[in-house]
Amino acid sequence: MTGVAGGTETHQVGGYRADGGGASRAEVELLRGLVAIPSPTGHEETASRWLVQQLQALGLEAGRDAVGNVVGIV
Repeated sequence: MTGVAGGTETHQVGGYRADGGGASRAEVELLRGLVAIPSPTGHEETASRWLVQQLQALGLEAGRDAVGNVVGIV
């Protein structure tokens, strides 16, 4: 469930309420996009490549290290 309380977007997940905590809509959408990609342990390459592309599209320097971790410079 999503709503707006005091001008802040809120989400009800299970029995917990979470507000945006200062996260922008773009940041929330970035995370939603990332977690929508299946990435079980040992099979994260698709998600990591997607994240690198997204970070680079935002103008950040980003890449993957030798073991596949995403590294970005903010």
